[in-house]
Amino acid sequence: MNFISKILKTILFLLVTISVYSQPTIKQYIGVNIANFSALSLDVDYEYEIKPYLDFHSTIGYSYNHTKSWDINFFLVPHIKCGNCGIKTINQTGGFLKTGVKINTRKDFIKSNFFFLGINLINSVVYEKADFSDYYDIPPSDIILNPIQEQTKYVFGIGTQYGYSFKVFKKLQADVGLQIAFPLVNYKYLYGYENYIPGIGYKGSYSNWFPVIIFNLKYMIKKEK
Repeated sequence: MNFISKILKTILFLLVTISVYSQPTIKQYIGVNIANFSALSLDVDYEYEIKPYLDFHSTIGYSYNHTKSWDINFFLVPHIKCGNCGIKTINQTGGFLKTGVKINTRKDFIKSNFFFLGINLINSVVYEKADFSDYYDIPPSDIILNPIQEQTKYVFGIGTQYGYSFKVFKKLQADVGLQIAFPLVNYKYLYGYENYIPGIGYKGSYSNWFPVIIFNLKYMIKKEK
């Protein structure tokens, strides 16, 4: 809990610093990451410009039972039906909150096409339900008596993202890129952590990184002169 408290204080410090040193907002956007639709995940993103080269954004989202999602591309939204050591994931649902900043390559607010690099702090709450009937390891007695187990875990991580932002039409902008996240707290306690962690991504191997494709369509809701 001390670690989480430090993270929350860090987020508060960043927000206060941004509000003190930023100039009046030029543009604000509301966006949706349509690349996650097939993963049964909805990401709603709020973004505002601080400097021509710096944006702040916050994303809130919800994933509904990822085991029922469909795979239109292995790298886009990959998933597997079974977790580790014969554990079959029945339900994997959760909400998430991401906050962060993006640095880009433009020198003024007029330019609408540019590359960006960002970093996020990711908070995810995951509900899991799994079948341990075919568990390979020697299971505890409660699993023998009740092979269907469920739990809710809080997972914290850090994500980096990079890509290209471009104007689609008038007030409509798009970000295309990749997020690579690194979960730090509690992810190893998940039944099938190599599956999908809402807001963090998918792990398909024994590496420590979780990738998610970004295709964020965002609409300008406010512009100040």
